[in-house]
Amino acid sequence: MTNVQIAIADRGYAEQVAQLLADGEHRVYIVETPTAAIDGVIVVDEPHLRTPALDAKDADRYIVMSDGPFDTVRLWRAGIRYLAFTSDPPSVTQIAVLAAELRLMHHRGQWPELYWPAK
Repeated sequence: MTNVQIAIADRGYAEQVAQLLADGEHRVYIVETPTAAIDGVIVVDEPHLRTPALDAKDADRYIVMSDGPFDTVRLWRAGIRYLAFTSDPPSVTQIAVLAAELRLMHHRGQWPELYWPAK
């Protein structure tokens, strides 16, 4: 089970993403302030990215949401690998969460069991 913290200003959007992740494989927390103490993926908007509790060494577990243009070079150099716009449908953010989750699993040597269709 993967923990996912969502700390964005748009509560309705956060709840829609949480609903999409309600698949029995994710434990979703909609929080005011994310904490690095909870393992897993962290979805933040730009104001939450500056939270002192977040650790730059774990930047690859963050998904940054924005309603405007990104300073992508600065974010990439900081280790952020996943970006989404608040105008994107919640399903796009869900895919970003799944991608970040797979990246974390890869770094930890924990690959999910894959199911291939029979030929």
